[in-house]
Amino acid sequence: MSKNTKIQKPRVAFYIRISTDEDHQKYSLGAQTERLESFCKAQYGDDWKLHKVYRDTGSPVSTFLANGSTNSYTDSATTGNTTYFYAITDLDTASDESPKSAESSVLTLPGAPTDLTFSSVLSTSLRAEWTAPTGGAASYKIERCQGTLCSDFSQIASGVTNAYYDDSPLSASTTYRYRVRANNSSGDSPYSGENETTTDAASIISVTLTSDGEIQYGLLGSSESKTTLTLTDTQTAQNDGNVTEKFNIKASNATGGTAWTLGDPVSTNVFKMRYSINGTDWTTLTTADSYQTLAQNITSTSSQNFDLELTAPSSSSDAAQKTITITIQAEQQP
Repeated sequence: MSKNTKIQKPRVAFYIRISTDEDHQKYSLGAQTERLESFCKAQYGDDWKLHKVYRDTGSPVSTFLANGSTNSYTDSATTGNTTYFYAITDLDTASDESPKSAESSVLTLPGAPTDLTFSSVLSTSLRAEWTAPTGGAASYKIERCQGTLCSDFSQIASGVTNAYYDDSPLSASTTYRYRVRANNSSGDSPYSGENETTTDAASIISVTLTSDGEIQYGLLGSSESKTTLTLTDTQTAQNDGNVTEKFNIKASNATGGTAWTLGDPVSTNVFKMRYSINGTDWTTLTTADSYQTLAQNITSTSSQNFDLELTAPSSSSDAAQKTITITIQAEQQP
């Protein structure tokens, strides 16, 4: 009794190239192909087939890519987010090449974003930024978790077309960890590297007068002016907050007896008030109880000196003592 054994027909693939080192590579591409075909015939007779693979980024395909001898080919020399067109031909044992097959195309997945960093980190918001992969992407997906070295990421945004994402609202003094992946119609890229940052402490906006806060101008004649410089009573406002601030100033109308109204120029029962932060350049307060900018970019714990000039009305209905309230306001510098 005999037993039949089925012999599997082997498949082979070969790669040919020509070296730039002529001392070691003596054969042309054609000569290499001929020798390899002869080897295959010696091993397997006529029971083998050679394919040529063509690839381009547009149609029609004309650029030779590689030889192959199986019904598949893995192309590992591609750029992300790029459409490639492929076609193949057959070579018979006489090295005659068939017409090209119908073309097939594929859009490669995008590469992973890189260099994930942060900017404009405030107490309740931040910007995450990254470098787009070679070839770009249609959009990006952003994931975030909370806590140092956290790993329980959840997606917070998709369809982001810029290489940055402004995230808000966030909690103050909190660590957030991020990762990003690129996307196109073929799917998602690998993740970027992870990175984390901690939001600023909650903003505290505060201003305090470190001077006594009281100015005695004494007796003033009609249309007479007097400044805190001549009184040696320059005032000082200090930023007691934890953010850079802008200081504003306003003055009230004068009370006591017949009221005086803030205005310019002076006239009957109308007085004038000006302020200066350098003792040389003066700005007029034009409207009662209306803030004007006193100084900007006052950093935390820094202070600003300022002087005030009062000009009495040209005439007054009475000689009663007057009280004027000056208010300094702080707001966070944009």
